[in-house]
Amino acid sequence: MVKLTGIKMERKFASEETKQLLFSVIMPVYNVEKYVSQAIESVLHQEFIDFELIIVNDCSPDGSLAICKKYAEKDHRITIISLDKNGGLSNARNVGMSAMRGRYVLFLDSDDWWDEDLLQSVADVIEQDEPDIVFFGYRDEWFSMDDRQLQTVHKIPKAISIKNNHLEVLRMSIILQAQDNDMYSWSANKAIKNKKKPSRFIDVPLSEDKEYIGRLWENASSLSVIAKSLLHYRRKKAGSLRSKYQPHFFKIHKLIWDYRYNQLLEAGLLDEGADVLKKQYLQIVYLTVQMMCYPEAHKSVADKIQFIHTAENDKHWDAIRDKSMRGAFQFQIMGFFFSHNIYPAVLFLGEMIYFIKVHSFWLWRHLR
Repeated sequence: MVKLTGIKMERKFASEETKQLLFSVIMPVYNVEKYVSQAIESVLHQEFIDFELIIVNDCSPDGSLAICKKYAEKDHRITIISLDKNGGLSNARNVGMSAMRGRYVLFLDSDDWWDEDLLQSVADVIEQDEPDIVFFGYRDEWFSMDDRQLQTVHKIPKAISIKNNHLEVLRMSIILQAQDNDMYSWSANKAIKNKKKPSRFIDVPLSEDKEYIGRLWENASSLSVIAKSLLHYRRKKAGSLRSKYQPHFFKIHKLIWDYRYNQLLEAGLLDEGADVLKKQYLQIVYLTVQMMCYPEAHKSVADKIQFIHTAENDKHWDAIRDKSMRGAFQFQIMGFFFSHNIYPAVLFLGEMIYFIKVHSFWLWRHLR
């Protein structure tokens, strides 16, 4: 449990602190003064009103906090927690979870926004099934670097309801991951039941959602999926994380992948999950090769070949290398080169995708 020390909490009505709400919405805020109003208003304008909005100010250096305070002065459902020092996204979410009163928790990034019926749609499902996890679709909202909207892409899952069957929930997680890995691994498109000992985010420099959601499946015995795109996810032409060399990228993603591998192995679902695992591992390898091409990485051809050799000889990969893999043509090519130790081809393909990604955003989106 994260202790609420060294922070300032602003909750207007102390008499309501023990009231059980249906939803706690947690929104970390850092350097988002251009977008945070849209995010807050999308919550306050919900058709369903039984919620609290916990805003965690992670020492934002811009005017974000002042904007949040203006909304809090007008709406008692808003609680603002200000941290003494910047601790990152995982820490901010954990602090918010330690203060929450809701039966379910949702996470909203402060540059994204919701449809007005999101909470009502989730509440309807909870009233009927009270699942451990409620899952819904989203829209990719593509913007240029100067905030011109370029495109909207709907990602809508099929409606599903699973009750009191952990194995079936885990099996469905494989299907969901195969359909859309982003939809599967994000926390933003899920309402999560607040249990006695809720999971917390681990402080890692990237992919905290994937690690957190991976552990959620471990204790889930019921799942409901809403066939609507209710979340608007803001994307930009050149995502900051994808544009920088991340020295720990492979190590962190490999640990998450190993956890998923062991999770499915222990549940007896490794054969069913092999296709997803193979694709995910190939993506991790090829993204790492691409990052090693960045000038700031200072990696030689020998360094890249050595990395590919090490990744190809992983014991978990070795256990599933010969299992069939369906899907897009690029995965078939990647898998063939990788599984047959054709390291120069692996390197060439990774460098080619890096070149396309850097020099042609639209082409990259279609190839990835």
